[in-house]
Amino acid sequence: MEDSQYCRYVRRYSYIHRLQPEHTVVYEVKITPSGAMFRISRMQAGIESAVNCLCGGMDLSAARRLTQYLYENGVDPDGCLDVLQDLGIPYAAVETV
Repeated sequence: MEDSQYCRYVRRYSYIHRLQPEHTVVYEVKITPSGAMFRISRMQAGIESAVNCLCGGMDLSAARRLTQYLYENGVDPDGCLDVLQDLGIPYAAVETV
């Protein structure tokens, strides 16, 4: 689902015996007056883990590209801050979106 200020991708992983649990990862970004607010969440066995961060000064086009990159590369919430750091993108972790 996309609109002019919001972008969302959903990746579903199937259960693979002894290799992978069934789970879903959701990649979302919303443009706010302070910048791009990202939320990467993982739902597995009814338990959600998520990372929320604000990338100040990032425009919608760059935010959509980054969200697509995270989605296409299957980056889990635990790895998304590492990706931002590796790319040299300044961010601030936040409690809620």
